[in-house]
Amino acid sequence: KDKKYVSVSGGINASSTFSESTAGGKRDPFTYLLSGNATVSLWGLVNIPLSFTLTNLGTTYNYQFPTLPSKLSLHPRYKWVTTHIGQFSTSHSAYGMNGLPMNGFGVDLAPRGGFKYSVYYGTLQRSVEYVPGGARVVQPAYNRKGYGAKVIYENGKTKLASSVFYGKDLYNSIKNKPDNLQIYPQQNIALTAEVSLPVFASMLLTTEYGVSVL
Repeated sequence: KDKKYVSVSGGINASSTFSESTAGGKRDPFTYLLSGNATVSLWGLVNIPLSFTLTNLGTTYNYQFPTLPSKLSLHPRYKWVTTHIGQFSTSHSAYGMNGLPMNGFGVDLAPRGGFKYSVYYGTLQRSVEYVPGGARVVQPAYNRKGYGAKVIYENGKTKLASSVFYGKDLYNSIKNKPDNLQIYPQQNIALTAEVSLPVFASMLLTTEYGVSVL
């Protein structure tokens, strides 16, 4: 039997822009954008969705957050294990980690049975150096790291879930401290709990509670 060991599908897009202005400014005169997505399948068992964006937009500036204009995202999946590499976002709770983009690594585990697990770690914000007295394109910022985990148990219509998120600015990630701009390093921990129970045949009672300490 003929069997494809590797198959690839997807698309790619390329564009460029040239601009000129007599008013001056800091816009790049020539920019390009190359973006695309693809799915690589290995032996029909391992699927690797891939998305990427490559651009020279903003190479003359400091970008504060959430991520660089150029990005790469990989999501290899094998059976009940899914990994996230590069730039991705996750939503564990409306009161904790909820859709913030990060550059890092994450794993989702969904084995047989009622339990599911999710963990992640990455950079939520890049550092931007403070230049006293200089012109600022963006506000200075500390490098911000974040990590967390979530555990879910489901049995029919009954669901129990708990998550934790911890984020922290790295104090030594910038040399000059922008205290006079009232920008200080921060850290945050958020804990959430969720319960969903069937009340009647067609009704669920869902309660979610979250605590955040900044």
